[in-house]
Amino acid sequence: MLSMVEMESMAHMLADEFDLRDKWGRQKSDKVYQGHKFFGNLKCPCCNNRKVGIYAAQSRDNYLVRCWRDNCTLSKAITLSYAIDKYASSTIKNEWKKKTGWIDYKTAYNFKPIKNRIPRGKSSKTNEDNFRSQMESRSIRQEVKTLMEIQKMHDEKFTTFKHPRPKTPEEMKQEVMDEWFDDLMSYFNVNSVEKLPKLIKTHGLPSQEELKRKKD
Repeated sequence: MLSMVEMESMAHMLADEFDLRDKWGRQKSDKVYQGHKFFGNLKCPCCNNRKVGIYAAQSRDNYLVRCWRDNCTLSKAITLSYAIDKYASSTIKNEWKKKTGWIDYKTAYNFKPIKNRIPRGKSSKTNEDNFRSQMESRSIRQEVKTLMEIQKMHDEKFTTFKHPRPKTPEEMKQEVMDEWFDDLMSYFNVNSVEKLPKLIKTHGLPSQEELKRKKD
């Protein structure tokens, strides 16, 4: 994990690539947010508008990147590491890997995976292992489906919402979860969250459209 000083240095490098400049055209930033440098008025790699900000998270242990244009792909904040991986040049990516100690073992050590290996002993899968794997796979799919529903609801609820400061992903997720549980309790006509798991297991998880119809 990098220190905030190192994070700030990497954030500055990424801001330079996003065409960092103040209103006088100088390549610098004097603004501070959460006790660390704030880089604003940057050119968005997605919509090309000067609406991107790179700023310290509320937890002050990471930097976030976000575009303040509502319908932009970057309208929801992402971490600095994800932004570098997705939008930065190879120079910044290599610098990030160097600072974090990331190693590509395939190229560094000419790594070659074992092919056609016959499992023996504890390595061989049994029917019990296959059953457990299937159950875990179903559980993961259900969890992903639930998260997709939450994300879809989040997109609709926060498209036009404005606030004086950017909220952290944790705050936004908590608000969406609270409203989602309220909608579920209203849908199943219960007044306790503890009753939801049994109802969802029996009747299934309602879709966004069903929740909306029930609400209307």
